[in-house]
Amino acid sequence: MSCGILLLMRSPLITLFFVMKQRLKPTKRKLVSAISKIYNRPMGFISPVIVRFKMLFLGFCYHKIEWDDSLRELLLLKLKQLLTDLEAKPLGLAQHCTTSDLGGKARFMGFCDASLKAYTAVVYLENCNKEIVLKTTKTRVSPLMSQTIPRLELLGAVLLHGKFLC
Repeated sequence: MSCGILLLMRSPLITLFFVMKQRLKPTKRKLVSAISKIYNRPMGFISPVIVRFKMLFLGFCYHKIEWDDSLRELLLLKLKQLLTDLEAKPLGLAQHCTTSDLGGKARFMGFCDASLKAYTAVVYLENCNKEIVLKTTKTRVSPLMSQTIPRLELLGAVLLHGKFLC
């Protein structure tokens, strides 16, 4: 199983289409291979998509599935549903603006949040016309060892701090 991304740039949206190639016997190893082929740096615009795959992978780890074992029926069903959702709905994102688009003063704004499954940090840019543009995102899945929501929110804040510094 592999995942390809077709990127279409047109104003004012960047549209991502996911194209799936089905292969026999999906395994934990093949899922990690497919996830690692999706290039999400440096802006992280498709983090919401990738984090869903990472949460699924975390489920494989939680159920102690070996690297080359066939997936259990429930996990295989979740994987197929995720792939079907991605293939059916193109992901549209606002285009990345440059400093020449700002026309005056601008300010960066950051936001972070967490759930029991994942935490995230997002950086926006607001120009003098009060237009807000997504600049960068970063998501991480929560550790296997259970954490409290406040602890995960602090991890999100650390992630956000790192985004502002780079």
